[in-house]
Amino acid sequence: ISIVARRQTPGSGSLLSEQMRSRRERMDWWAEALASLGGVRHAVAGAVAANTYMPPRQTADIDAAVRLPDLPGAEEAVRQAGWTSQGTLRLGGGLRGSAWGRAGRELDPLGLPGRWGEEAMTAAQRNVVDGRPTLTLEHLVVAKLISGRAVDVADLSRMLGAASAEALVAVRGAVTRHLPDARDDLEQLIV
Repeated sequence: ISIVARRQTPGSGSLLSEQMRSRRERMDWWAEALASLGGVRHAVAGAVAANTYMPPRQTADIDAAVRLPDLPGAEEAVRQAGWTSQGTLRLGGGLRGSAWGRAGRELDPLGLPGRWGEEAMTAAQRNVVDGRPTLTLEHLVVAKLISGRAVDVADLSRMLGAASAEALVAVRGAVTRHLPDARDDLEQLIV
């Protein structure tokens, strides 16, 4: 963030309005991959969800968020649907997950912990994008703040830069409730 603050003039670069109109990739296999979760309540997460709220970026996998207690059932359903475990994902902040492959494709079930996970899953069931429950902006921001990978910080910058004032109020509320130690980081990313 400090590099950007030193080197970039706020508002410079590509036209955000044009980027937001960019074609959002939809891969045919996503519906089949998500159906592999069986009856486990889930929501689209990761880059596929982020592309709902920012100029789209390329991704090769699909992440499916579930409540942390539902993660073992989701992984078993995916295994029974013919996916092969590729290993455990290294995640922080109580997030858990695994990577599964089939026919050159990757599905990553991600377990969201505690009250935040329950809140995120409930809100996602009402936030249907392209026919799929999808994490809301505020819950996705919390997930990406927890993750803290460089690509997630870049996604946060792009999502928050495109967010309305009303959406930012909801984001600030979710971060205050679920990740209060990240409020300063959030404000830097909004700037």
